[in-house]
Amino acid sequence: MSATPWSLEIVRGRDVGRKYALRPGENVLGNALNGDSGIDLADQEGTSPRRMAAKQARVTCSERGLTLDDLESPGGTFVNRQRLLPGQARGLQRDDVIQLGSVQLKVVSQSTVASTPTPAVKPAAPPPQTIKTGPLPTPFLLASGHACRSWDDFLTVAAQRWPALREELTSGRLGAFLASVQRSDLIPSPMAPGSSDERLDDWLGKLPTTRPSQPELEVHPATLIVRAAPGGGVTRRGIQVTNVGYRLLRSILRAEPASASWIVVPPDVARGPVVTIDRSEVPIELHIPENWGQTLVGGLVIESNGGTKRIEIRLERPPALEAIPDAAEVTSERSTLGERFERLSYGQRLLLLAAGAFAERSIVILGGLLFEHSAISVSLGGAVALNALIGAGVAAVLARRAGDLRDLPTAAFAGGMGGVLLGAMFVAACRVAEPVAFLRPSVATGLSLLFWPGLGALAATLSLRLVPPHKTEREARP
Repeated sequence: MSATPWSLEIVRGRDVGRKYALRPGENVLGNALNGDSGIDLADQEGTSPRRMAAKQARVTCSERGLTLDDLESPGGTFVNRQRLLPGQARGLQRDDVIQLGSVQLKVVSQSTVASTPTPAVKPAAPPPQTIKTGPLPTPFLLASGHACRSWDDFLTVAAQRWPALREELTSGRLGAFLASVQRSDLIPSPMAPGSSDERLDDWLGKLPTTRPSQPELEVHPATLIVRAAPGGGVTRRGIQVTNVGYRLLRSILRAEPASASWIVVPPDVARGPVVTIDRSEVPIELHIPENWGQTLVGGLVIESNGGTKRIEIRLERPPALEAIPDAAEVTSERSTLGERFERLSYGQRLLLLAAGAFAERSIVILGGLLFEHSAISVSLGGAVALNALIGAGVAAVLARRAGDLRDLPTAAFAGGMGGVLLGAMFVAACRVAEPVAFLRPSVATGLSLLFWPGLGALAATLSLRLVPPHKTEREARP
């Protein structure tokens, strides 16, 4: 796709002077285009809390020129410090400055891009009355290599390279350039009061620029939440004051309301003003009361020559830690199988083990009748099959009571596998224990129905020593 004569030049960002060519049609601007066509400016954002959106704005190039519209970004899109309204498409001209988050881009044309820097001082310039705004008769080249081709460019360089422009003023090179273009009325006086920063700020305010040269205030965070326990003490926090304009930002801080005595601006800050070229970290103190109940709410007001901002400050109690429940508070539904067995009395254990052994031997006999047509046969297949059916049925009923029908197949399968394991183990026990007890196959059917409950009762008696019953709090009381 062919290029257009238009480009966007970084005037505030990581790579000042870098140019992005605009293509015909739509050019999306943002910091996370994810492969979409446009200009990705993620690498131009610094550490400023003012960020652009993933897809912030759109520049459309057509035969009629350039138009810019905002893509409903949270922070808004600005042209020459004026915010675009939702649904508004604004025409762009050369030297217009677009601001997306903390990044600023200047609209340049092919003639601007192709211009070659020339020495900073050149004789012969038009009469002063013909020089008002717009391009300079000759560019001013800073020692850092940056060129100013218009009065507006001095604002841009001041925002990005304040120390470099200050050095040009104090060294006299800036005054010499102004004399060469016959603008002696703009030459800063070396005898003017104030620091070199203040003299540069005053000089910027006198330039015949096409856009406002005022500073602009931004603060971070917008809301400050501090969590602390009562008992007194002092905690310190930092407020970030950022100047996103062009000249010196002067700020005064005060707490409000007057009753919020727990918000304290340090005396050296309160005397003010706080002067900010690019960014300042302003400390405040929060005095924790000895006793306080509900959340305390106050504010910090920052008044400056670049606007006024208010930061809400909230002093909250820390969240209460969750208490760890005692073992006695754990319900029986969460108990392990061993803990449940500990709570059984001797009578309950006797009934459980003896009746269970009797029922399991009966299943083995029934399996022999069904699968081998013999009551005296200890059939592995019959016992396993019946136990699997019973286990699957019991597990399905329990899952149904839990209320989630999606668990029925899984529960039935698990119960069936448990039944298979139990049946196989009990058949093996029958084949080993009954011959040892001299139970002949011809009489095993009747005697085994007495033999196995007896073993269950013996196991219940032995469990009293191996797993003593757990006494409840009522039973443990004297």
